[in-house]
Amino acid sequence: MPFRTLSFFSRKIRTTGYPIKEADCIKKKPVLTEDLFLCIEHQTLFGTIVFVSGKVAYYNKTAAALTKLGTDVLSLYKLQDFAVRIHIEDRDRFLKQFDSSEPDEAPDDGKTEIRFYDGNGIYRYWNAFVNPVFYEGNQGHMLIFTDVSSYKETEKALKESEEKYRRLLQTSPDAIVVSDKDGRLLFVSDKTFTLFGYEPDFPYQGIPLYEFVSPEHKSAVKIALQDLKKGSGTYKDGEYTLLRKDGSVFFAEINSAILNGCNGEANGIISVIRDVTQRKIIEKELMRSKNKAEEADR
Repeated sequence: MPFRTLSFFSRKIRTTGYPIKEADCIKKKPVLTEDLFLCIEHQTLFGTIVFVSGKVAYYNKTAAALTKLGTDVLSLYKLQDFAVRIHIEDRDRFLKQFDSSEPDEAPDDGKTEIRFYDGNGIYRYWNAFVNPVFYEGNQGHMLIFTDVSSYKETEKALKESEEKYRRLLQTSPDAIVVSDKDGRLLFVSDKTFTLFGYEPDFPYQGIPLYEFVSPEHKSAVKIALQDLKKGSGTYKDGEYTLLRKDGSVFFAEINSAILNGCNGEANGIISVIRDVTQRKIIEKELMRSKNKAEEADR
């Protein structure tokens, strides 16, 4: 039975990204419990706690550091004491992992995300999994966990940032489109549908931007896209006639900029499209009035 337990644990270590050298240490001598726990004791990424008969029978230094409970407190903990510190929404899922009593009964991937209220009074996000083990001849459960709070905070910040800019895009009075570096549409703001006369469920993704340009300006837009990628990364005040769904045209001013990826290479283009039809009409009328005035003075 100990061999099955340690061999199973070795497989789990590899699954969670445990350092290869330490995992090999476990795999080579699976029957030597002291070697196994020597490996556990000297790594700093995963906290490990063994519960036997509902009480803490073993923990490594990383577990004490991550829980912020201190060695004196943690050594006296029971499983229920530990569970009380887990967010109420996560508690049942966590305790359910302790239901299995044999290694072969444990789920193949029992990893779960939980929120733990640490000794400093701060909720921390953990990735944790529980497996049945035999410790010093007694049946118990081994909890292995790692703190992913920084990742969760970064993920939350990215979502908030994405939502912030999405709201800015959707409230803009101009149409905003994001395309890949070759000009194929990836995202358009709500104003874009109104401007071009399409329904919001129109499947625009993958369509080249220049397909919405009138024939006389289509080649000019293609050239502008190439110049954008080769030049300074911005393109300003380009004026073109664009096509609506019903075939009518309107005058538009387009300003574009390259979007760079993490590696600094161009991976997209953002373009702001403004309807300047009314302005063009006014300019044309002013020019006509000017010409008439000049003819009258001759």
